[in-house]
Amino acid sequence: MTAAQTSSTVATSMAAIHVNLAAVPRSHKAPALLLEVGAFIKTLSHGALGWFDGMTAEAIPDGLGSDVLRAHGFAFLQLPDGSCLVVLDRVEGAPVVLLDADGPIRVVGDTFAAFLRRWSQAATDVADLDDEDAYARLDLATWLDSKQVPTSLKGNRFDLATLVNG
Repeated sequence: MTAAQTSSTVATSMAAIHVNLAAVPRSHKAPALLLEVGAFIKTLSHGALGWFDGMTAEAIPDGLGSDVLRAHGFAFLQLPDGSCLVVLDRVEGAPVVLLDADGPIRVVGDTFAAFLRRWSQAATDVADLDDEDAYARLDLATWLDSKQVPTSLKGNRFDLATLVNG
């Protein structure tokens, strides 16, 4: 069986990933690339790109993050342990941060595009997303190439501390 047949067989045996990016919190706007990748991810099965509960635009949950982060972004990917990924749509490049239920807030992509490239390479340093059983990383990388998303992960570093501390 080829890798593509295996991927297809696994994909048809699992539930689809829940995606709802229509209800972005007030005063925020979903980056176009987020909406596009959401449409792509909706075609995949749960587990194809790691383990997350869904891709849903929602306000940052109480108990995670700060008012500054709420003002600059919204949650878009919910993880099983209660952590979530936040896109900072009001910051240039729309960086992505992890609001970890069990650890510090950290940057997982200096831009949204860089986050997607890291995800396709199992290089997010988020265990649930970098899971070795995720079988659709090549599909994501191919999709990113088709959308001409930059492959370079180099560029300006997003300074989370400056944003949070003013």
